[in-house]
Amino acid sequence: MKTELAILLCVTTVAATNASFACDCTAPFKGTCTGSAKLVGESTIHVTAPPGQCAIVGYTTNEQPATETINDKAKGVSDVDWLGDKNPKVEYTDCHICKK
Repeated sequence: MKTELAILLCVTTVAATNASFACDCTAPFKGTCTGSAKLVGESTIHVTAPPGQCAIVGYTTNEQPATETINDKAKGVSDVDWLGDKNPKVEYTDCHICKK
């Protein structure tokens, strides 16, 4: 009984913690923000958004549209591994603040 209770408490705590960082990045958005997307090295795309916000950042890689969702836990930064050709052309397009 004690083991089952301990497991239940751990699962509940993890679920509550993850929920506090959850972002709902479906439209409508709460507003716009300023972010960035740039190539770092040959195959990492460094994406930023305002810290403390849930945001979705739009960018293109070799003219192909992509997005990255950045939550509170990420502190405004996410590094995306690019698996295509080395040194892709990366361009920032937009940033939107999501609902929590």
